[in-house]
Amino acid sequence: MNLQIVERNERSSLLEDYCFTHENLTLIDLFKKSVRENSSSLAIEYEKEKFSYRSIDQLSNQMAHYLLSLSINMETPIVIYLNNGPFLIISILATIKAGCSFIPQDSSSSLGKINDIVKDSGAKYVITDQNLDIPHTRTIHINSVKKNMSNMPKEDCNVSISPKNSCYIIYTSGSTGKPKGVIIEHRNIVNYLLWAKDYYNVKKNRKVLLHSPVSFDLSLTSMLLPVISGGSVKILSRSNDINKLISNTEEHHSFIKVTPTHLIAISDLLSKDSFLNMTIPNLIIAGGELLTKSHIDKWVTRNETLTFVNEYGPTETTIGSTVFSFRNDREVSESIIPIGNPIKNTNIYLLDKDLNKVAFGEIGEIFIGGAGVGRGYVRNPKLTSVKFLPDISGNGGVMYKTGDRARYDQNQNLVFLGREDDQVKIRGYRIELGEVENALLKISEVANASVITRFNENYTYNSLVAFLEGENVKIESVRKSLASLLPQYMIPELMIKIDKIPTSKSGKVDRKMLENKLKKLDDKNQFVVSKKIVEDLFMELLNVEQVSLEDDFFEKGGHSLLAIQFIALLRERHNVEFPLIEILENSNVEHIIITLEKLLPNK
Repeated sequence: MNLQIVERNERSSLLEDYCFTHENLTLIDLFKKSVRENSSSLAIEYEKEKFSYRSIDQLSNQMAHYLLSLSINMETPIVIYLNNGPFLIISILATIKAGCSFIPQDSSSSLGKINDIVKDSGAKYVITDQNLDIPHTRTIHINSVKKNMSNMPKEDCNVSISPKNSCYIIYTSGSTGKPKGVIIEHRNIVNYLLWAKDYYNVKKNRKVLLHSPVSFDLSLTSMLLPVISGGSVKILSRSNDINKLISNTEEHHSFIKVTPTHLIAISDLLSKDSFLNMTIPNLIIAGGELLTKSHIDKWVTRNETLTFVNEYGPTETTIGSTVFSFRNDREVSESIIPIGNPIKNTNIYLLDKDLNKVAFGEIGEIFIGGAGVGRGYVRNPKLTSVKFLPDISGNGGVMYKTGDRARYDQNQNLVFLGREDDQVKIRGYRIELGEVENALLKISEVANASVITRFNENYTYNSLVAFLEGENVKIESVRKSLASLLPQYMIPELMIKIDKIPTSKSGKVDRKMLENKLKKLDDKNQFVVSKKIVEDLFMELLNVEQVSLEDDFFEKGGHSLLAIQFIALLRERHNVEFPLIEILENSNVEHIIITLEKLLPNK
């Protein structure tokens, strides 16, 4: 069944008629089948290096034999903490072949986060390309792995792996301030991949770009789907680099999977002509956060033959649980793009607080049952029992309580309506506001902290805002300390010092009052002032329509002459002497804003 836009009755018929018969397969079974059928075909491409299916099969076999020599047990958790490259995928395959569970972590993850994951998961080994000393685990440098595995057999390990064995563990943000690890079994990921291979019509000898951080389960589609389908993965050297994503995207690629924020970033980064001439595949999969018409308006006017898929699913139910396909925004009646209907072998329930189904059109909480529901949380039976409940269908299975609200529209498509709790998604990353608040409270000068989110006017971009209480709070110092505790995407874009965080009569933080305070912020807020000055000047000098904190002046097209011109305009318009060395040594936009913030008059 190929991906196509069909009438609802026809699509429903297809869903009913199609049923998987592969309940006894593991991820390694799918990979080995692909190796047999595509032995000499390209499997991995990274810069100038190319690896065939036979090559990565043999290398991962050798590495699996080496891991087994370390006296590991079935389902032993192993952290994969590597920079992007071929051995990222080879290490993952080897870990699975040895019967272990891989825990993928992006190379930009802080050492503090890796320590927390090791402690929480009980991981015995960390495979890395960095020189680390992590307590309670053995750190193995990838160069040592390569050396030790070279004399190992190239044949299969023949470890007996069950579809019910753990395949991987993804860590997501936790409301208590402690990240929680989600255990996904082989049968869960096999169900998703077999569905995706068919639905997205993934063909042999077609490439897919791996550009997202591997700790984000959205990237598993781009990493695993091609290698079980006879396609290839082209690995970009830096995760989340929009410029690399743009320059490497080609029309003949199977698909490109991005967050809605990526769509905005790409269309805003390029000039109109460059955007219109950019080569892209005919299938764009969006996932990880709310998708609106505003995210896609430039894309649909560019090319009406593009097929978009809005894929929704918590990590706990294996990457994607529902999909909505469309070719242009005329096919959707509301500003928010629906999340559609369940994928194969998946049940979606909209329930009230008493676990009764709500009436059609009413708002309910999404519960997900079926083949994608994971095992639960690592070493956390209490939370697992709260979130993983007996399926109301009475089939003996389990359903997952998502905390997401939704309703059905007039076309019987699910429409996502936000969270029941304080969990949010920022640029595709799932974040518990409580985890950010707990990290802030670990900083000595912060007496109290509360974090909220804010959207821009058309709901295409949201960000975190932290309110900080404490006599000795210095924003730059807090931001620096927080960087050692949290990954970059969890650090609030704006931090505001406040005398006292408001509370309601019940003693809870009054977030509505904080939101009102945020709205009333005026140009006396130095960070806001600095941010606007830098953004306006960069948009003027670089001829771009949007600038974000993560951008780099030189990567967005700047050079030394434009840097000098930027300094001259600051002097002329704002009476500020900005040191050129600050841009040359650190051209990150956020650093430039913070530097300017200290130089502005009336500080």
